[in-house]
Amino acid sequence: MPRKKNSSGMDPIGFRLVVKPQGKEKVSKGGIIIPETTADRQGDAVDRGEVVALGGMAFTGNSFQSWDGRKPEVGETVIFPRYGGMVFKGSDGENYRLLNDEDIPAVLE
Repeated sequence: MPRKKNSSGMDPIGFRLVVKPQGKEKVSKGGIIIPETTADRQGDAVDRGEVVALGGMAFTGNSFQSWDGRKPEVGETVIFPRYGGMVFKGSDGENYRLLNDEDIPAVLE
C-alpha cells in the first residue's frame, strides 16, 4: 500500500521520522525582543516541531528494547534535541529534520 505524500517530499525508512521545526519565539513574556545569539546562549537545547512523516518501524521497538509507550502521529508536535538529526530542504523549499525515533523524548499536548 503506497504511503500518503507529505510536503517534505521525503519518505523516511526504518526507525526514522521527518519533523518540520516550528519557529522559535523571539519575544520574552514581558515583550522584550530576544536576539537569536542571546537565545542560543541561554542553553536552549530543545526545539519543537510537527511530525510530517513516520518510517514504517518508527516507535515499534528494536532488538534491544520494546516500545509500548505513546507514539506520536503525523500532525502532532514533538520536542527534539536542537542539533539532533539531519537538516534538509524539502521539495516545498522548507527546512525539515530527519530524526531517529529515539531522539523524540515527548509529544506536546
